[in-house]
Amino acid sequence: EYMGEAAEESCKQQDFYSSFSLLPHKVSCSAMGFGSLTAICSITRVSIPWVGITVLLHLSLSFNVDVKDTMTFSGPVEDMFGYSVQQFENEDGKWVLIGSPLSGQPQKKTGDVYKCPVGQGNGLPCVKLNLPADTSIPQVTEVKENMTLGSTLVTNPKGGFLACGPLYAYKCGHSYYTTGICSNVSSNFEVVNSIAPLRECKSQLDIVFVLDGSNSIFEWKDVTNFLKRILQNMSIGPHDTQVGIVQYGENVTHEFYLNAYSTTEEVLGAAGKIKQREGFETMTALGIETARNEAFTEAHGARPGVQKIMVVVTDGESHDNYRLQKVIEDCEKDNIQRFSIAILGSYNRGNRNPEKLIEEIKSIASKPTEKHFFNVSNEVALLTIVEALGERIF
Repeated sequence: EYMGEAAEESCKQQDFYSSFSLLPHKVSCSAMGFGSLTAICSITRVSIPWVGITVLLHLSLSFNVDVKDTMTFSGPVEDMFGYSVQQFENEDGKWVLIGSPLSGQPQKKTGDVYKCPVGQGNGLPCVKLNLPADTSIPQVTEVKENMTLGSTLVTNPKGGFLACGPLYAYKCGHSYYTTGICSNVSSNFEVVNSIAPLRECKSQLDIVFVLDGSNSIFEWKDVTNFLKRILQNMSIGPHDTQVGIVQYGENVTHEFYLNAYSTTEEVLGAAGKIKQREGFETMTALGIETARNEAFTEAHGARPGVQKIMVVVTDGESHDNYRLQKVIEDCEKDNIQRFSIAILGSYNRGNRNPEKLIEEIKSIASKPTEKHFFNVSNEVALLTIVEALGERIF
């Protein structure tokens, strides 16, 4: 319930602050009526020369409950001090929480939150809470640099508050995934726990690419560029991800098996040297069946208990379509997760309707189809799905 309220309040804050065109470096608050519904913090804006705009306070629409007894909290403008503001109260007194999402410059820029005392004596400075040090998810390779903690502040009516950083990321293999993170802070300013929508990082996978190398594929270098781009993001090794490649047209060829290479660099080198086998027929069912029967065997490197992944890339309807359903059923029995990619290049170049091709390639993909099926306009466009495919595999 708290998280739901926090998310709703976060949206309201973003809507409110979006009405300001410049970033603050000072926050002025009325001392009278603090914590009440009528208490208002006004944001003092600064002139930013390169924008060429100055906001004059007497022309602004904001106002204070008490303009004589205001308190001003200042901080580094380069750290975006004042980007988010919340009133807060605990057993020690009343505070203003101020977000500074670029705090930590010039090295890490992790962001942070300041607590600024209200009514506890004149001249008391704001204190940085150093939340990034304790904002962490265990057993994850984190990327806290530039996570902009303090971009959103949401107080909990029951005590404590959330400080969120939308650019928090984590590393999986050679890939980075930006999920954002929220730090759940107690009423005495200690981090209770951190919240981020992370998924399990699958470090061990056996992946076999099944590539259509028939004559209609043009140009082949676009296929190998796609391969290299997605492979370079994988951590490849006997204890990590293993990769094998099968190419088919009229016949099927194992370019290399899962246990052929033990580093990412070796696999990249081998993938870049693969030549198009060509052929006047597209035997997709045969290619998939061969990969299932031969590539995913322990003799060729498949590991017991490790998830099997098959990525099928083709640009045409198969000549052995009548066998496809049975082949896919066999893959299901062997627990092989399948991603299928339809290249529409030859259909677009020939001004042909690709509806039947798309229907066939969708039938190859595992369920749910929308997460396992891709189609691209031509071979060059394969590069546009590299990131999405990597995220769905891992």
